[in-house]
Amino acid sequence: FNFVLDKSSDVVIGVTDVFGKQIMNDNLKDISGKYSYTMNAEKLSAGTYFYTVTGAYGKNTNKFVILK
Repeated sequence: FNFVLDKSSDVVIGVTDVFGKQIMNDNLKDISGKYSYTMNAEKLSAGTYFYTVTGAYGKNTNKFVILK
């Protein structure tokens, strides 16, 4: 996932499946500017998932699909 933060912030990245089940949660401390987050999806089944980036600026959710 790629995102940009205008100001320094702690960020939480969460991933859920289409049923709303929490798959993973990661806390990132004091990041700013352009940021690229890499996630290991080896253990995830093929399907549709959602990631949410939450920080001091607000919250943004996007969809991604894993094909195997």
